[in-house]
Amino acid sequence: MKTTAPRVSDASQRQPGNSGDRVQAGRIILILLRFGIGGLFVYAGAMKAIDPAGFFTDVDHYRLLPRAAAVAFAFYLPWLEIIGGACVILKKWTHGALAVLLGLIVLFIGAMVSAWVRGLDVSCGCFGRLDGTASYPWLLVRDVLILGALGWMISAEFRRRT
Repeated sequence: MKTTAPRVSDASQRQPGNSGDRVQAGRIILILLRFGIGGLFVYAGAMKAIDPAGFFTDVDHYRLLPRAAAVAFAFYLPWLEIIGGACVILKKWTHGALAVLLGLIVLFIGAMVSAWVRGLDVSCGCFGRLDGTASYPWLLVRDVLILGALGWMISAEFRRRT
């Protein structure tokens, strides 16, 4: 008669730091970032969309676009942020949405650095009229962190697909 050893559950065999634990942690981080970054862009876009005239004023103060282009930018950009953020949250067209949001944050960093270098004292406009005068170092750190998070999310999405 053959006897077998009792089977030990997989959970009790796990060692801290297993690649399975890292994969699970990566998934949790990706979910948190998806809701955090997506929600941030939805919120920022909504704050601008409810006051397009105020957002136009913020855009115009950067002195980067002709007036007609600034009007169009102030009207359409909030909706691009809202749709992009919602797509990230809902996992619809995720790669495209992340690419658009990454492009936007690079654009925002460029505009902010341009205003800083030219000595402009502008309202960021990031969250509609809630922003005060720009604190360039803080805004740059914040936007670079968002840029890093978006880059990590894109990388994680591509790794997940391969």
